[in-house]
Amino acid sequence: MLIDEAVHLGYKQEYAHIDLMWMVHRIFLHLGTTQVEDIHAAHLAEFSEALERFGQRPDVALFFGTDEGYHETMRKHYRPALHMLQTVLYHRGQINIEPPKPTKPAILRPVIKPRMEAVVARYLTTRRLTGQPGTIYNLSKCLHQFID
Repeated sequence: MLIDEAVHLGYKQEYAHIDLMWMVHRIFLHLGTTQVEDIHAAHLAEFSEALERFGQRPDVALFFGTDEGYHETMRKHYRPALHMLQTVLYHRGQINIEPPKPTKPAILRPVIKPRMEAVVARYLTTRRLTGQPGTIYNLSKCLHQFID
């Protein structure tokens, strides 16, 4: 049912299946249950903390090749899987804490043409007053691509 609910919310079937199964099975092992209804927001918070603590182990590189390998796996797999489970449980009314909106890390790019960058920065500041975030993002991307 969780997979179907995730697909209904817009997640791809194959990702929903793999990510939800991975996440739910580990929570079941921790809780000693096999009922999805037994998973609460506190369990998801504990799981998130456990993922962070595991990354601080001195021997994490033995499991993931390097410390960076674990953090990359966290970013690409574990965090999105946890977010998907939180989203599905929230929408089914099982948890009452809305999952945080995923954010993309800011990409720092070198300033190549400072005068053009200043004009773009002023323009985007003005457009932010009335524009939608997606519009501002696309404008920024296109203008910086033009500068490059």
